[in-house]
Amino acid sequence: MLFRSNLATVNDSIIVGGTYGGTAFGNNLILTNGAWLFGGGGNVVVGGLFNGGNGSSNLLKIVGGNATSVFNVGGALSIGINYSGASTGNLVVVDGAGIAGSALLTNATSVSIGTVDAATFNLGNGLIVTNGGYFYSGNLVIGGTGSGNPSSLATGNFYKIDGGAVGSVVSNGTITIGNGGTSAYSAQIYNNFMTVTNAQIKSGALTLGGASGAGDAHGISNSSVSVYANTLWDFQNNNVTISTSGSSNNQVTLFGGAMSNISIFTVGNANGSGSLNLNGGTLNLTNKNSDTLDTSETKLWVGTVSGEIGR
Repeated sequence: MLFRSNLATVNDSIIVGGTYGGTAFGNNLILTNGAWLFGGGGNVVVGGLFNGGNGSSNLLKIVGGNATSVFNVGGALSIGINYSGASTGNLVVVDGAGIAGSALLTNATSVSIGTVDAATFNLGNGLIVTNGGYFYSGNLVIGGTGSGNPSSLATGNFYKIDGGAVGSVVSNGTITIGNGGTSAYSAQIYNNFMTVTNAQIKSGALTLGGASGAGDAHGISNSSVSVYANTLWDFQNNNVTISTSGSSNNQVTLFGGAMSNISIFTVGNANGSGSLNLNGGTLNLTNKNSDTLDTSETKLWVGTVSGEIGR
């Protein structure tokens, strides 16, 4: 580790609360008062369990305010990841303390929140961006499994963006909530969620209840996204998909704000169910050549007159 004033560089992995077969509880890494930390390309793990063990309540926090604090990850970020064990309540918090941009988490090449494998469970692990915090990353998964072991459980994992009075700024790659992994069956993955309030966000495609490779999404249910007032979410001409390959009861709800620049919005399919609820706010499909809202297999709920679909 190399130090220069308030700056540190770590040329390897950074682990906050990791264990091989033991217990990792209540470990903290806090950057504040203008601290800067640069990762050198290794992974950053908050609550990582390998070869059994239990880990909970481990915390990585970046706090802004009058001085800007920065964590440049430079690699993958995993929050609550385990291979045969239990991981609960591990958190990453980016808190601008009421001054926009004064807390920055950036250059995370990928992010996983509550990823399970083998006979394990992950409960209540989360990422919070708040009070003017800024966050930039690649692709992000909330509640997922690598192998799809049916004994695995991922539930209550979350991604919350709440800009407070000053607003937060976020840029992500694709966002998947409830990922069934690569096997022919999936773990039990349910009640994982994302909420956005008073923020500007850009992202790639959004999928609730998905799978990768040869996997399917059976066992994935009740994934949700809720969008509230003063949110501007730009999908940059990417798609939004609610429920794929047998997942069920996944939903997107707009209480305010706007989801815009969506190419294709799909709600459910022949093997999966979901819902889109408009209780306020605006949904814009802006690709004039291919904009599509497909709800043929499930439900579209329009709750108030302020709910709007258009170009």
